[in-house]
Amino acid sequence: LPWAASDQQRARLRDIGIALFNTFAMVCAGPILLASATDWTVLRAGRSRRAGPVLMGILLAIPIVIVFGSLFASADPSFAALGSSLFDGDLGPAIAHAFVIAGFAWVAAGLLRAWLWKPALSGLRSPVASLRIPSLGPIQIGIAVGAMLAVFLVFVAIQSRYLFGGEAMVRSLAGLSYAEYARQGFFEMVAATALVVPVLYGADALMPKGNPRAVQSLRALGSVQLLLTLCVCASAIGRMALYVGAYGLTQDRILASAILAWLAATIVIFASTVLRGRPERFCYGAIAAGFITLGALNAVNPDALIARVAIARAAEGRDVDGAHLARLGADATPVLLAGLDRLPVTARCPVWNGLQQRYAPAEPSDWRSWNLGRSRALAAARLVGNKAECAATPGPVPE
Repeated sequence: LPWAASDQQRARLRDIGIALFNTFAMVCAGPILLASATDWTVLRAGRSRRAGPVLMGILLAIPIVIVFGSLFASADPSFAALGSSLFDGDLGPAIAHAFVIAGFAWVAAGLLRAWLWKPALSGLRSPVASLRIPSLGPIQIGIAVGAMLAVFLVFVAIQSRYLFGGEAMVRSLAGLSYAEYARQGFFEMVAATALVVPVLYGADALMPKGNPRAVQSLRALGSVQLLLTLCVCASAIGRMALYVGAYGLTQDRILASAILAWLAATIVIFASTVLRGRPERFCYGAIAAGFITLGALNAVNPDALIARVAIARAAEGRDVDGAHLARLGADATPVLLAGLDRLPVTARCPVWNGLQQRYAPAEPSDWRSWNLGRSRALAAARLVGNKAECAATPGPVPE
């Protein structure tokens, strides 16, 4: 009641309602209000002066380590085994207990803040209105970024053995074939790469600019982190190359590779802008790189590229998925029809029957339905004679 009534013994119902609302708001804000507005000067003496920033840095580092560690554990069995050896045992009960303890601690911090807060009377003004986000210092930010860098360093060290050891090393260390190794973890590495830039950007924005030495140290850590991230990109690209070599090319793999290329370009732009003290130019550069990536993706013509790669694989005697080829867009049709004789019968017939079902119906004559890729596909279909050997073979209906 201190902020609602001058005489608590004569507090009115309105004053009690305001006090309960403010207390509830403080409990919801919990340790944020406790850390932002409480006078902690009595604790800033001797060793205790750095205990708070170190503790805050550790609390910031924990979710970063968990997120990146989980992604890398899903991407690499050796990294997962290393994590299991460090944290052996069932963590389920411990995590549940940690959430319960954190919930009670949050409420206790809010109540403690409500008890410590002794302001002058300010009418109906809520104490939450005085909320300010606690500022982060070099120690907190350095611990969080350093923890992320350490996780990346361990992962890159493990990946370097696979990149230079060949298939025998993959089989001996990971217990996987090259194809299984390539298939596992690509998208997790892409997600980890995508999360690095927001973390570093936020760290640079929160770092006090009045401390040039701290800013320089953070940017040095950021440079090392970006180099390690580029190594993760290289590992992901290597896995995708192995994956394509084993199973061929698909739209999803092309799009994932394009996103990875854009992320790599964004990392380079980040290093040349934010890490050089020009953060205001980063967003424009990243967006421009995204448009360039989209333009390059359209210029590559993914469906036609997939068809060319499939025909080349068939010429080498490798298996191709005829049902998947039949579902490709109109841009792939001229390429498929031109190389139809080079496909094995098991793939040739599904492709031919699928294209027949797609282009047998008459096209509408309305000019608004005209499309360059479809027009080329129709022209190519008219030039190809009937494949009698596939006439009786049922083909897939394209989606």
